[in-house]
Amino acid sequence: MKIKTLYLLAVVTVVMLVSSCASLLPPVYDNNEYFLFSKLETHSRFLRLECPYPEQVRNRLDLMLFDSEHLNSYSFFLPRNSDIFEISKILAEDVRQMMDRYDDGEAPSTVYCKIKSKAFTAKARRALESIGNMQQE
Repeated sequence: MKIKTLYLLAVVTVVMLVSSCASLLPPVYDNNEYFLFSKLETHSRFLRLECPYPEQVRNRLDLMLFDSEHLNSYSFFLPRNSDIFEISKILAEDVRQMMDRYDDGEAPSTVYCKIKSKAFTAKARRALESIGNMQQE
C-alpha cells in the first residue's frame, strides 16, 4: 500500500514538473508564420507602388486581409504562440482600417496610402526580424 502511494505521488510530481516547465519554454516559431509575414511585407511594398491607383490598392488590401486573417487563424491554435497571434491581430486591424478608408466612397490621398504602406512594411519587417532571431536561438 505504501509503495503504491509513493509511486502515485512520484507520478503526480513528475507530471506537475513537466507541465510547469512547459510554460517556461520559449515560444515556438515555424516557417509557415515566417512565410506569411514575408507575404504581408511583400504585399505592403507592392501596395506602395499601387498608391496612385485606388482600385488596385483596394484589390491589394483584399489580398493582405486574406493573408493576415490566415496568419491569425494559423497562429491562434499553436501552443505558446500568443505573441505572434497578437502581432498578426495588429496587422489585420491595420489592413481593415485602411480598407474602411477606401470603402467610404472617396479614395484617400496617395500620400496617406504611402505612409500607411510604409508603416505596415516596418511592422511586418520587425515581425520577420523577431521570428528570424528566435529561430536562430
